[in-house]
Amino acid sequence: MSEHEQAPDHEQLERLRTAFAAATVGEPNDDPSDPSDPIDPSDPSDPIDPEKVWAAARGELDPRETAALVDRLHRDPQLALEWRLAVELSDTSAAVTPIRAAADRRYWVAGALALATAAAVTVVVLQDGGSPELDTDTVTPGLRGPEDTGGEAAFSTPIAEGTRVALTGFELSWSARARASRYELQVRTEALDLVYEARELQAARARVPGGVLASLEPGRVLLWQVTAVMADGTRERGPAWRVVLE
Repeated sequence: MSEHEQAPDHEQLERLRTAFAAATVGEPNDDPSDPSDPIDPSDPSDPIDPEKVWAAARGELDPRETAALVDRLHRDPQLALEWRLAVELSDTSAAVTPIRAAADRRYWVAGALALATAAAVTVVVLQDGGSPELDTDTVTPGLRGPEDTGGEAAFSTPIAEGTRVALTGFELSWSARARASRYELQVRTEALDLVYEARELQAARARVPGGVLASLEPGRVLLWQVTAVMADGTRERGPAWRVVLE
């Protein structure tokens, strides 16, 4: 396929970045009945396709699909968050992750879609010394992975997003259908500043120490994400989940 057929033009990419900058995560479309947008972000039958978001962030999406993504980005706060993660992690992946060949990079960056069909990560967030506490006033909708062929959500969590966790440190644990040789964990602020990273986890759990949280204030929202690394080196990334410091 020629360069003209694959690459969106510079103006469209700039529109995409501008659209993201204008989007506010957590605020729905002011006019959800707007007939100009045939996609309803709240419609579970119309799931977000992470592969297209990641391809757009790398400048590899078809121009027409890029234009459609621009239009949806203005209206879909979940898609805006996925776009932020795609841009951040695509820009930093070469520095933090050894990649064996150019073809491997394409597969790795599409990890969100691969994990949606091969590894269901069940996320459990526990406070030190107790069960999760839910703040129903601050729980916000979170990203969900696309459904697999059986209709079951490929990613799930037994607790709602917005769980309160301690500034003195907290535990994260998860499970995955796919048999991983190790796991990687990243915890970031909503501005995508890296708070904590663990890359050689043999067990499906990790403790985020209080020392890395010392500069953060109560009420700060953190995003965390797990990547399952298989024995053959392939990587399958889970969705981003939210916890709130207290």
